[in-house]
Amino acid sequence: MENCRYHLQNFSVALRVHSLLLTGNNYNLIGNSYKESVYYRHFFAILCQNESTELLMKYYNDLVPHIYIPEPSITEMIVKSINVSAAVEFYPKLWSDILMFDQADREPVIVELTNGMAQNLFPSFEQSVKEELGQLAGTIYDSIEERKETGKIKMSWTGSLLGNLIEVCLFGDNIQNATEIIMKLKNNENEIIGVPDSQNITNFLNYCINKNYFNEILICVEYILEVGLEVDLDILISKIIKSMVLSPMQRAHLSKLIGTEHYVEIESKTESVIS
Repeated sequence: MENCRYHLQNFSVALRVHSLLLTGNNYNLIGNSYKESVYYRHFFAILCQNESTELLMKYYNDLVPHIYIPEPSITEMIVKSINVSAAVEFYPKLWSDILMFDQADREPVIVELTNGMAQNLFPSFEQSVKEELGQLAGTIYDSIEERKETGKIKMSWTGSLLGNLIEVCLFGDNIQNATEIIMKLKNNENEIIGVPDSQNITNFLNYCINKNYFNEILICVEYILEVGLEVDLDILISKIIKSMVLSPMQRAHLSKLIGTEHYVEIESKTESVIS
């Protein structure tokens, strides 16, 4: 199987070898459990490199986990294949298995998974699919947080990873987890490597403006100001003033946050444009 992977790079030959292995008592030739694992490592690598997602997942469902538990490098390859084909229906199964295999602390696996999820957000998806993805992003965040708190995971959060999770949460209308992640960024700034992409934060603010989530807006604006994120805050504040009906107390909170003079200046410009 190693020759099929590295030299022949041909799944048809690999499948013939596999069929031969399953004939009669030939499976005894595979050796001990370590050699069996190496065999399937090469088998799945060929599948990921050369075959369709449907065929890959057929063998995945047949063999994992009762015969083979993928090593993190193979899990990453499987996730990449799913990402390329935008087969988002397999994300929940993969995440469940990643947890079961104790691979949630493998940063390359988690980065590949969340990058793929964030890149495969298509407006044409049915609402139920969007909501499932949004809930999954929240589950990923909660699961890793829980394991970090108990010391099971040492992996550090990165701004990029959290930004991806925010994006997927918003896509599925999971504002609760999206806000929790914003608060995590704000309250644990020194523990997080880097910051999210400014577009992730802009999208969060725009979502909250459209849904009239004022408290969430305040949390996000405070985070932007604290880290000096490159977001055009003036335009967003103007949009808040123009799109939302703010109470006197809400106006006071917002103006205190960005500076009273600055707020009045933005408000005046916005009102002059409207009039």
